[in-house]
Amino acid sequence: PLVSGILITIFGGVTLILNDPIYLILKTTIFYVMAASALGIGLIFDKAFIKVMFNGAFTLPHAAWRVLTWRWIAFFLGLAAINVGVYSYWGLDIWVNFKVWGVMAAIFLFTMSQVPFIAKNQIASETSE
Repeated sequence: PLVSGILITIFGGVTLILNDPIYLILKTTIFYVMAASALGIGLIFDKAFIKVMFNGAFTLPHAAWRVLTWRWIAFFLGLAAINVGVYSYWGLDIWVNFKVWGVMAAIFLFTMSQVPFIAKNQIASETSE
């Protein structure tokens, strides 16, 4: 939220000053690339930052966290490319609808598509009665 807030402030301000919506599209694209980069940096240092994002919702072996991280990196980079493409080909009005509804649907569908992988690799928690 902090990074997004900073990006919104900077790019929103530039958009208002220059009266050009391209800076909002750039902000969104930059945010997706930064998210993918942060996950990639985590992989370089053998840390699964995606694990923090899920805040202990499930337990996976290290190798599965790495695979899941690579999938999220690809997803964020794909969103960045699609974000630019939608604006370039269809313009601002369609981009706004895509940003509000399309991205939310894409995130939901991508997350749901990962459930079988997570279920397959889930480490059963040890509970005592």
